[in-house]
Amino acid sequence: MKLAAHEMNAYKRDEYLVQDQALSEEATDLLLARTLSFQAHTYTAHVLEKDGKTYRAFHGCHLYDDAYKELIRAPQFLEPAQQLLDDHVYIHQLKLNVKQAFSGEMWPWHQDYIYWFHGNLVHASPPNISPHNRRIAILTYNAVSNIPL
Repeated sequence: MKLAAHEMNAYKRDEYLVQDQALSEEATDLLLARTLSFQAHTYTAHVLEKDGKTYRAFHGCHLYDDAYKELIRAPQFLEPAQQLLDDHVYIHQLKLNVKQAFSGEMWPWHQDYIYWFHGNLVHASPPNISPHNRRIAILTYNAVSNIPL
């Protein structure tokens, strides 16, 4: 699933790319169900809110869940990453951030991977004061030629 020239140009200009409808509704529902099931298990890479019982993030889900293992290999993500980085890639990090309705804590202002490709975007996430749970999956690919030593 190669990016079109206008998508490549938009990425070079904006340093991010939005792919609307990259996943089918069925695939999204499966990933949501798997994410909800993580709350019933204890893994060392799961992060809790300050209350010690509400989940805040799940790291490395592709290491123990087949649906997320397939997600990181999905052509609609893998091929554009290879194209944008002009190299073979590997998944550096898969992280799911979750915020429960009315209680999800804030993520303070920060930069991710400030020593990487276009990681200088400063961002934050306020507390979730809405009646809806919020979830985001973050797939971070890295060029094989840029493996940290």
